[in-house]
Amino acid sequence: MTTPANRDYPSPSRLSPQWAAIAAALTVFLLFAIPTAVVEYSLVNQKRTAAQQASERTAQHVEQQLTKALYPTYALAALVREGDGTIRNFDDIARQLIALSPEVSALSLAPEGVVRQFVPLAGNEKAIGHNLLTDEKRNREARLAIETRKLTLAGPFELIQ
Repeated sequence: MTTPANRDYPSPSRLSPQWAAIAAALTVFLLFAIPTAVVEYSLVNQKRTAAQQASERTAQHVEQQLTKALYPTYALAALVREGDGTIRNFDDIARQLIALSPEVSALSLAPEGVVRQFVPLAGNEKAIGHNLLTDEKRNREARLAIETRKLTLAGPFELIQ
């Protein structure tokens, strides 16, 4: 019985010229293919890293813009708490907050879920008296805000006004 250990394999010097050419071609192919594959893998990895970094920068930018846009809301919330549910001089304060926050175009006050004040009022008159808690398109987030006592974001919505 012949085992792999004592099998008689041809030595490289006894290979036919055809097999020697194939072996040489395979060696040359591998000498070029392996470095090319390594370089290609590296380029793909660099592109993946660059895309990930770009998406992280975009996410940070969006988060910063959103945070800046929410500053007036947090300020109004503090004033509502201090005023036991009302804000004296809401119109003046809202105009100042809008001027300081170019990301914000309007602010409203809705005690008990009903829009009572809106700045600027021009063009937004139809929103006055709108009950956010009974509007089936908007009440889920309004109720969530009341239950959690935290700011919630919702939308986009088609504006009433």
